Amino acid sequence: MKEKQRKKSGVSRLFEIAGEKKGLLMLAGVLSAVSALCMLVPYWSVYEVLKELLLHGSKISELDSSVLIHWGWVAFVGLVAGLLLLYGALMASHVAAFRILYGLRIRLSGHIGRLSLGYLNGTSTGAIKKTMEQNVEKIENFVAHTIPDDWTKCWQMLEDKWARANICNPGTKYNIDAKLNGAYIVIGLLYGEGDINKTLEISTRCGQDSDCNPSNALAVLGIIKGFSAFPQEYREAIEKIGDKPFVHTNYSFNKAVERTADYAEKLIVENGGKVTENSYSIVLQEPVALPMEDAFPNLVYSKRAAIVDADKDSCWTLKGNWQDAENGYVKYSEQAGDEITFTFEGTGASIEGWWVKNGGKADVYVDGIFKRTIDCFYYYAKQEHRNINIFHILNLEEGKHTINIVVKGEKREESEGCAIGVRGAVVYKNGTKSYDAI
Repeated sequence: MKEKQRKKSGVSRLFEIAGEKKGLLMLAGVLSAVSALCMLVPYWSVYEVLKELLLHGSKISELDSSVLIHWGWVAFVGLVAGLLLLYGALMASHVAAFRILYGLRIRLSGHIGRLSLGYLNGTSTGAIKKTMEQNVEKIENFVAHTIPDDWTKCWQMLEDKWARANICNPGTKYNIDAKLNGAYIVIGLLYGEGDINKTLEISTRCGQDSDCNPSNALAVLGIIKGFSAFPQEYREAIEKIGDKPFVHTNYSFNKAVERTADYAEKLIVENGGKVTENSYSIVLQEPVALPMEDAFPNLVYSKRAAIVDADKDSCWTLKGNWQDAENGYVKYSEQAGDEITFTFEGTGASIEGWWVKNGGKADVYVDGIFKRTIDCFYYYAKQEHRNINIFHILNLEEGKHTINIVVKGEKREESEGCAIGVRGAVVYKNGTKSYDAI
């Protein structure tokens, strides 16, 4: 029996459709990659110019103008080369795209000519026209634009290596680890090519900590381009809230800018520089690498244990009048003396539960030893957290341990109750981190 041939998909399907034009697509990819490298040259040149200015800023007469001119030309050549290569990539991809569209329409026309009259009688001319024109036209956007500037391929490489290396929110797809999200900021800056809206979109679409990432990416562009380079609607929005305090602080945007400038000027003077009304003179310092520090060496995710499974999971032990909430996914109590104990094998654990407006206090014991009192009240800006770390401990000896939470029946004055809510726990163990194993 003849095996059914497997349909091609993705890039292999694209090359199949392209036929003899696939060489143009490959050329577009190569030119685009080299263009991206050339676009980095101006940033390197700016660094070299700033280094020269900082080195001799206090004595303008010692500045070597030939060095500045040299790096200016390097930046110009890099920028022009990058733009020309990008133009070449787009031309190659567009030529390939339009030739592919032409070929597809010829093949579709031939196919329609061989269809039965019954099919043509039951299908409107509008539907056939839509297939021939609009549906085929959609291929052009993918072929002409995706290959020259596809940031998602870079994103996928990062996902493959770093997405599973998650200590911040282990056992879930959400990852706010700085290494991964720092890379998303760089992707936005690199593929955004200095365009503020494009940088914002790409760094946001990378996902994960997608409020901070685009904010940091645009902060970098703000330093490079200045506030005036931002679109008018952005500037107007910032000016409207400029003196409004941020939540939980007495800082406004304008105050934060002023304080940052104050700190910068203080550091400049402390390190031998000068501050005048119109300029800063900064003493050039050789960077010194700090020693490598790993906050969680050899610490990896082991498992999650949900309180909803307490009846069938021996790792949970409840004493007292614990009530169900959120369809049984949370156990809570306000009664002093009620206890909940979590037993686990590993080197650490995090207990997850409520920070709420009626949150109370509880004492926590690890292996029978008192650690601290936790306070689960939270109602700032009318917000509550119902799935947050309420207690954690790490760096225990590998083995069996217990975490015992005892409700105190006490609260701070502004709280509406004494509730302690527990949703589950995350267990950690010693092991090799996923990216170390790749």
